[in-house]
Amino acid sequence: MDQTQIRGAPREREHYALWRGVRVTEETLRIGDRTYRIGDLRRLRAGRGRSQPMRRVVVGAAMAQALVVLAAVGGLVHVNGWSLTLVTVVVAQALVTMILVGVALVRWPTPYELWALYRGEPTLLYHDADRYEFGKVRRAVERAVLARRLVK
Repeated sequence: MDQTQIRGAPREREHYALWRGVRVTEETLRIGDRTYRIGDLRRLRAGRGRSQPMRRVVVGAAMAQALVVLAAVGGLVHVNGWSLTLVTVVVAQALVTMILVGVALVRWPTPYELWALYRGEPTLLYHDADRYEFGKVRRAVERAVLARRLVK
């Protein structure tokens, strides 16, 4: 039993039980230490957030390194012409750059965000990089908002 429940009082219907610090009931949305009243939420919308800074750094460094290697190879091709070694360097550089960018995309995914007007102010309610967990929370909040409107 939740500590907020009073003995003998009717139990609040949960739309999403406490998991990863998130709990959605008919009356409230609790995320960590923040609590939002479901009745005060308007215009729910989901979207993608900004890419994480570390991912931008890794992708930028990989691209800068690729440009430096390609400039060096271009200079060597201009002076000496093409060789098997230069072709190998270009292919290896392309593979390493693609792998680094792929790892950065997997390691630092763009988070999903749930926004709403809360008491008239645009508010970021929840964000998570895991699309399945985000989808569960989003659907639970939508069910709670819909149930609140139907009861009114």
